[in-house]
Amino acid sequence: MRSKAGKGGDPREDIPYELVRLGYACNENCVFCNVECQPEERRRDDGVLRAAMRAALLAGVRPGARISISGGEPGLYEGLPALIKLYRSKKAARVDVQTNAVRFADRRLAAAAASAGATSAFVSLHSHSARVHDGITGVRGSHALCLKGIDNLLACGLEVILNPVLCSRNYRGAAGYMAFVAKRFPAVRTVSLSVVQPRGRAKSDPRLVPDYAALSPFVEAALSRAERSGITVNNPVCGLPLCVGGWHRRAERCVETALRRTGRRYEAGKVFPPPCSGCRARAYCGGVWPEYLEIHGVSGLGAL
Repeated sequence: MRSKAGKGGDPREDIPYELVRLGYACNENCVFCNVECQPEERRRDDGVLRAAMRAALLAGVRPGARISISGGEPGLYEGLPALIKLYRSKKAARVDVQTNAVRFADRRLAAAAASAGATSAFVSLHSHSARVHDGITGVRGSHALCLKGIDNLLACGLEVILNPVLCSRNYRGAAGYMAFVAKRFPAVRTVSLSVVQPRGRAKSDPRLVPDYAALSPFVEAALSRAERSGITVNNPVCGLPLCVGGWHRRAERCVETALRRTGRRYEAGKVFPPPCSGCRARAYCGGVWPEYLEIHGVSGLGAL
């Protein structure tokens, strides 16, 4: 459940990027993970990294490309710095690592990634509360390790963009999260505010998917708190339609809106139910996940 914001928090840079997925091996077990794969696919396979390196060598890299290394958890691979270095040697302008930051609690890995040329890290910190975060990831102590990993990545010179995924377990604390980030990580200036995608594990446990009518005021409060602290919050593809959370007043920070306005329509499989009919924002809104409608109907949705 990761989508990204570009350098300086500009949502127009979110897509396209060249995604390099190093398999599905992960050291966390998030309750809302939307990756559907076989259990054996969650084990680390170093052959995946070697294949990625071969592909970069054979196919090359478009000069100025933005490379996003994802997983699973890329930090599990000892060869990650070598892959980063290879992409930078091929003139990639940016190399981003999508990570839960647990492995980067080891300062040596953060330093190696920085030395290899990594420019940013897109970090899944799901709550300012250790209890809530660890409950979501299914790993006790992951919150403390994530914070240490963020510290290390920042200290080594990487830009860090935080990607909390709001679900029924953490959305009420969204404003507190922004206050925590402002105080604990003053160097972090961008948050990509995802909302659980009702697929994968979240589809099998619909209680994880918050009703947008209930979610909306908490998102508005979080956005206001972030703005007072100078934190840029983006609404990614794994975010909300414009009518929820006050995003219609911040359309310039919405990835799907920015892409549509620049002619780069991104198809994510969302739909427009009847309440969207006649909405003045429909041309620039991404719509809603059809699975959300199966769970909550059109609750929280309405024409602007």
